[in-house]
Amino acid sequence: MDAASKNDKDFLGQLIVKKGVLYVFDKSYMNYKVYQKWTNQGVYLVARVNENASYSIVKENPVDIVDLSQGVGILKDQHIKVKINGSKDFLVLLLGTYKDPESGKVLKFLIDHFDYQAMTIAMIYKNRWAIEPFFKQLKQNYQLNYFSRIANREL
Repeated sequence: MDAASKNDKDFLGQLIVKKGVLYVFDKSYMNYKVYQKWTNQGVYLVARVNENASYSIVKENPVDIVDLSQGVGILKDQHIKVKINGSKDFLVLLLGTYKDPESGKVLKFLIDHFDYQAMTIAMIYKNRWAIEPFFKQLKQNYQLNYFSRIANREL
């Protein structure tokens, strides 16, 4: 437990991750240096893309013509490369652009597992939000020190 003023992405590199496991993150956790390390270790990730993200398109993959004609679903499926800060290296990722038919929101997702299709990426991320009401309820009903005591086995 730490101060709320600290950015969560600063702790991203401290996570203990397992090879072959897929981790799902919101866009506030963008850290390409950590993502590159994990990709090299065989750790998979899905993350939302910041609106101001800088990348180059390497390859365009075909998308469902029905999605395109209706203007919802997967609008783009691309291989991109992003520059790793403080390095000459680039990280190649899949970028899926998805328009939610219910809300109309356009969301962009990254993944480092090239066997997944863009729609799979979108559904994985969408399912991640199923846990958000639980976290919201926890935050509304328990003080932060309650979790600190649990972590220290004081209860």
